Amino acid sequence: MYHYQVFVSQEATFGWLSEVGWVGVDLFFVLSGYLIANGLLGGLVRGQALDLGGFYARRMFRTWPVYWLVLAAYFLAPALMGGKTPPPLWRFLTFTQNWGLGLGCAPARHHPGPAAGAAAQGAGRAVLHCP
Repeated sequence: MYHYQVFVSQEATFGWLSEVGWVGVDLFFVLSGYLIANGLLGGLVRGQALDLGGFYARRMFRTWPVYWLVLAAYFLAPALMGGKTPPPLWRFLTFTQNWGLGLGCAPARHHPGPAAGAAAQGAGRAVLHCP
């Protein structure tokens, strides 16, 4: 809500929530960081070796099924895209569908779909070699 106000509407579209919406983003990152770090480093606390392969496998099996399900729904039922043409399928398969988008909104001819956040995370992890 806060980012919508800052980058798109330039007005408090959601009332007072537009002013405090950034708290939700911060809370999301704090909780995500805790859960991811706990999943990665929890074994060390229990005296086990660091298992990057197992960590990535658990993350993959937790996030990819929903990603592929939503992606299939968008391409099998294009009306879910709100009348906009999705980027080519290869962009979704390579997590690059939101490359080249400007701040605030997608170009009028394309809609990044529900996987835009996953694409940003996937690209960031690939570039930064982060879990």
